Amino acid sequence: MIKVVIFDLGGVIADLKTKEAFMQFAEMGLPLPKELLTKDGPLNGIPSEIPLLDYIHKMDKGEITGKEFLQKVQSMCRPGTEYGQLLHAYNGLIEVPENRLAFLKELRGKALPSCHKEKDSENQDTGKHDCNDGKLQVFLLSNIGDLHWEAFKNICTGLGMPIEDCFDRMYCSYQLGMAKPDPLIFKHLIEDSGITPGEALYIDDFSANIEAGKAAGLQTLHIDANTLDEHMDEIRKMLG
Repeated sequence: MIKVVIFDLGGVIADLKTKEAFMQFAEMGLPLPKELLTKDGPLNGIPSEIPLLDYIHKMDKGEITGKEFLQKVQSMCRPGTEYGQLLHAYNGLIEVPENRLAFLKELRGKALPSCHKEKDSENQDTGKHDCNDGKLQVFLLSNIGDLHWEAFKNICTGLGMPIEDCFDRMYCSYQLGMAKPDPLIFKHLIEDSGITPGEALYIDDFSANIEAGKAAGLQTLHIDANTLDEHMDEIRKMLG
């Protein structure tokens, strides 16, 4: 029985509008390769030696702050580019459909089976019951920096669904100092929350993260970026 669902954020709960955001950066004079200007979706798989992505990866692991990240980007842009312009463009990279948050709240309200009777070899009730009167838990496990985390929280609040209503636990890479697919971040989540890995379903759009989740003992569901809506019924069926 699945008792916990663990969601990735970017590309799963939030759509990633990378092409639009990076086109705005390019218009401000930031030199970018065509890989960042031609499609929406995750940044995984694009060479990390691109300075912008290197800074994003460092921000996601808490090695630099969001302010430091944008200041570095600002130094590479056309003279006169304002910090506020860059912040607006970068935060425009994520878009959170309201129905996704409603889906999270729906899952959190799902009651788990209340009682399983233990029977002996002759199929007789032993009197021992494995009772769980709780509800399905919903976790977040995201590679995310402080800028997008604040933006995401503000979006949720603006839609009338603050993050506390959507998740039981939230694990952000920049706060932990480690990022997926590092096995340590999965180990931390499991140990910190006390969950049984085999009773948790992990949903992500990046195959390397899914493989790391499997190695940690989690059940997994790999979806394409920005397609969670197409999998909602499948997830409901998986949860019974």
